[in-house]
Amino acid sequence: MHGRKISLYNMFVGKADVVNQYCQWLFPLLDEVNKQIDFSGYDSYQKRILGFMAERLFNVWIEHNKRNIKVGIQKGCKY
Repeated sequence: MHGRKISLYNMFVGKADVVNQYCQWLFPLLDEVNKQIDFSGYDSYQKRILGFMAERLFNVWIEHNKRNIKVGIQKGCKY
C-alpha cells in the first residue's frame, strides 16, 4: 500500500474463481458506502465515486492477494 503505481479503468482478465473472489470482497464494501452517501448534490461526474473507489480498491485487493494468485500487468495493449 506504499507504492506509487495504480491500475485504473476497472478492467482485468482473470479466471472465474478469482473474479468471483474479488467481487465477493468488493461489492459488499461498495454497497455499504452507497448506503452512506447522499448523491443528491452530486453532478454526473461526482456520481461516479463508487467506480473511482472500485478502481483504487482493486489495487488493494491485488496487493493483499498477490501471494495466492498469479498477477501479471499489461502496460498497454493494441487493438
